[in-house]
Amino acid sequence: MDEGGIPKLPVMGEFHYSRMHPDYWRDALLKMKASGINIVATYCIWSLHEEMEGELSWEGHLNIRRFVELCKELGLKVHLRIGPYCNAEIKNGGLPDWIVENKHLKIRSNDPLYLEYTRRWYQGLYEQINGLLWKDGGPIMALQLENEYVTRGMIVSHLMNLKKMAVEIGFDVPLYTMTHWMDSEYPKGEIVPYAGFYIEAPWTTTGKEEMPTSNFEFFTYNRLSDNIGTDIIKIEGDVESLSGENNDSPFFTCEVGVGSTTFYHRRAVVPEELAGEMINLRLGCGANLMGYYMYVGGSNPVGKREPSNLPDHGSVTIIKHRSVNLEH
Repeated sequence: MDEGGIPKLPVMGEFHYSRMHPDYWRDALLKMKASGINIVATYCIWSLHEEMEGELSWEGHLNIRRFVELCKELGLKVHLRIGPYCNAEIKNGGLPDWIVENKHLKIRSNDPLYLEYTRRWYQGLYEQINGLLWKDGGPIMALQLENEYVTRGMIVSHLMNLKKMAVEIGFDVPLYTMTHWMDSEYPKGEIVPYAGFYIEAPWTTTGKEEMPTSNFEFFTYNRLSDNIGTDIIKIEGDVESLSGENNDSPFFTCEVGVGSTTFYHRRAVVPEELAGEMINLRLGCGANLMGYYMYVGGSNPVGKREPSNLPDHGSVTIIKHRSVNLEH
């Protein structure tokens, strides 16, 4: 509802501040707002902010506070996606090399040392955005924890550990979220699961044996896509938590794709008119928050440890994110 009690459909667009020179942030945000976006979703990519252990950087294109304050100035809400793992089409899914290479911990788990490093990352990030949360009159109204977490038997406990940690640090927001890729578990009543839909899935196919996507044919109560996350999830049995009429969570989306990414092994061509059909289908199936990924493009910045933070070709990769130096 808006201030007058009139129902409104939230429309969210993904824009990674760290992948664009700050001189162009305002122009991109104004174009987003003019096209109907009212929520800006953005990954906070740990590996870019702390490439070297203990050396957190918030300058230039990494100035998250400046970005959020600009969103507030322009009347845009902010949905932070803080990881620690993001995917985000970047090496290690946004986990720093020094975390991935640490043999004394297990990443993306309830390992105490991993959680302690994660707490330090959350704390550093919180110090940058303190005072800009929704409760303080700021634009940050939601927080996504982790991304595409599908380790069976661990989903609820790990996501709740991350939420508990974030809340203890001070991330007090109206909405806590997670992506929900074809798995039956999520912390009901604690974290809202988001869905995703793409017209094509070039990350999982070769162009030789194409399978049509079933969620692009008709209106349905099923909220699960059969072409997203299929490269990392083995489907076993029925998935019920997000299917059927009696769902216990709102139907929010964070990755609605109206085109197709380009990959080395497959370059799918999506007819322009299918973009509108995808939007109509999601609305007809009951989606009450439309989240588009990506809405604004960008480039992976040059790193200090390596020539660049190259994309991780073992996951969904947006090839257009080439490496450039954003400091100049």
